[in-house]
Amino acid sequence: MNGCKYIHNQRVLQLHMGSARSCCKRPSTVFNETQNYEWHLMEWQKQQTALNLGSKLEGCEYCWHAEDQGKKSFRQQKDQLEAQYGTRPSTEFFLSNACNFQCAYCSPKFSSTWARSIKELGHFDNISDATKQNHEIPQFVKDQAYFDRGLADFNTWLSKQEDDSQVISILGGEPLMQKKTLLRMLEFPMDKIKAIRINTNGSPPNLNFLNDIIHWAGSKLHLTLSLDCRPEYNHIPRAGFDRNQFNLLMEIVNKNHIPHSIISTLSVLSIWDIGKFSRWCHERSIQHEFYPLQNPDCLDVSILPYSFLNNIHKINWDDWHLVPENIRANFLSKSDHTTDLNLLRESYHYLTEYFRRCNIIVPDNIVLKQHIEWLAELVSGHSLLG
Repeated sequence: MNGCKYIHNQRVLQLHMGSARSCCKRPSTVFNETQNYEWHLMEWQKQQTALNLGSKLEGCEYCWHAEDQGKKSFRQQKDQLEAQYGTRPSTEFFLSNACNFQCAYCSPKFSSTWARSIKELGHFDNISDATKQNHEIPQFVKDQAYFDRGLADFNTWLSKQEDDSQVISILGGEPLMQKKTLLRMLEFPMDKIKAIRINTNGSPPNLNFLNDIIHWAGSKLHLTLSLDCRPEYNHIPRAGFDRNQFNLLMEIVNKNHIPHSIISTLSVLSIWDIGKFSRWCHERSIQHEFYPLQNPDCLDVSILPYSFLNNIHKINWDDWHLVPENIRANFLSKSDHTTDLNLLRESYHYLTEYFRRCNIIVPDNIVLKQHIEWLAELVSGHSLLG
């Protein structure tokens, strides 16, 4: 594993956690007055130097484990993107976990709705220790002065840059719910910034503030919308999605000609719609990328039996050519004998509790409903894989 463009070109500032890291997969380090932005840049340069010399750094296990298994790692994905689009130094800002969604695969770290659910109702039953750990509520920085200091520190560094090569990505939670911090970011010098990318869940509760963002960023603004299915079904994997609010957002986006794209997380809850959703994006000329699920394992597509995947393949056949080639190539590579029954049982318990807490009713006319019924039979001991 020689070199890593994530560590070389990407920085992550988690203002709500009081920490920073060179990659979303690496451990965080404290971000404060002493260990400020420039201190972190020097530390990350040391990491890059070690990787260039062939070292397997502690904290980089996610990528080199994936590569050892013949899978494409985050590092390799970054290499591919930079080969396609060129080098883009990027700083990601995680502002807070404030979010009106409780996506099935998310956690309290990135969703205040998830945090409230865990506080009020406790952990899910019959789930693995790893899944429970993902649902732990971390300690957050609550001092606005800390946020202001972190943003001012970055602003000072940015003002010293000689060109406009920097890409700023703003994430949450839901960034468009965090007006106070975003207003401070409007102080960043736009002549030093190549692009402003804001990740949004597609239906934040208040869209009035978006006009200020549009005025500030101008043609440098790009919105990345998180959708996993067609809008009429997106509330299933992404509880809290409001189709009417999404339509209002898209009216603003189209009226102001804001460049936008869609990213999707592939999971048990969305894979069934992959073809028709790809068609939906294609008909609207929206750039669309699928990302693999990071956790929990019980919602990962890889646990699904061949029979279910084959059924999805048949249902989506008319639109299959619109599904990304890397997904099509590996879609039917599993067979039933590799299926982990324990994960399937955990999947059933997780899904039923998620649906209960979020008041989600899965329609009878989609194949996901059949899969959940099959899981119920499996848990009760009346089902065979096939």
